Amino acid sequence: MKSEFYELSEGRIHYKTGGEKENDTIIFLHGFPEFWYSWKHQLAYFSKEYHVVAPDMRGYNLSLKPTRVEEYKIDIIANDILNLIDHLGQRKVYLVGHDWGAAIAWHLLLLHGERFHKGVILNVPHPIVFKNKLFTSLRQLSKSWYMFFFQIPFLPTLLLGRNNYQQAAKMLLDSSNEGSFSESDLEKYKTAWKNEESMKHMIMWYKAALRNPSQAMVYENKKVEVPLKIIWGKNDLALVPEMAEESLEFCTNGELVYLEEATHWVQHDCPEKVNWLIEGFFKK
Repeated sequence: MKSEFYELSEGRIHYKTGGEKENDTIIFLHGFPEFWYSWKHQLAYFSKEYHVVAPDMRGYNLSLKPTRVEEYKIDIIANDILNLIDHLGQRKVYLVGHDWGAAIAWHLLLLHGERFHKGVILNVPHPIVFKNKLFTSLRQLSKSWYMFFFQIPFLPTLLLGRNNYQQAAKMLLDSSNEGSFSESDLEKYKTAWKNEESMKHMIMWYKAALRNPSQAMVYENKKVEVPLKIIWGKNDLALVPEMAEESLEFCTNGELVYLEEATHWVQHDCPEKVNWLIEGFFKK
């Protein structure tokens, strides 16, 4: 994979890319607390037949790190990806998102569907489904405790960064299947978290989300018109699985696959199966 950058008015976005640029493009969007490396298995696999692109989202690793919370609103981050598509010289691309990257993917597919051939969502529900479930399900509210914890000034960054980010690494290990994250992987994550105090900026995504609850209003009465596949690891510790089925109601051409053995980190737990599901869907 090759490292490249593209310029925004406020800074640069870093992305990894591979494959032949003449092929169809797939953009992979990572979530918290990862970076482009989240897609290592997918980039290697799909670069054989596609042009693959995996950015570090703003606040992460080598990309720009604005200092104000309001600069991490979903619509602003989504515009980073639209600018990336333009930078690549593409009119339409395939889109894959996980965790916060999936939240950005939902936004893009709902409001800018004309820029995408198809989309794949990994383990994140439609934003309205999540908002409704958060306030009607004690089970989901209890699973989302960390979102409120991240609103506390300084403390989350301090705790996650202690002892060379051991607590952040433990969070990944405790919520994934055994062997999904190797020691070598975790060292790469720690390097990314240290880069320009990335952890502090990554947490700003959560601050911005709770400070702008009206964001979900832009999705009212809208459906994803492009073909969409949801892949959901059933053993997700942070999200109740029934939200995946409820999200299908917001798709005109959607389908869902549960992976019983997978956690929230589904592309790490079951990389071959996830690759096969994505490939089959894109080629259908």
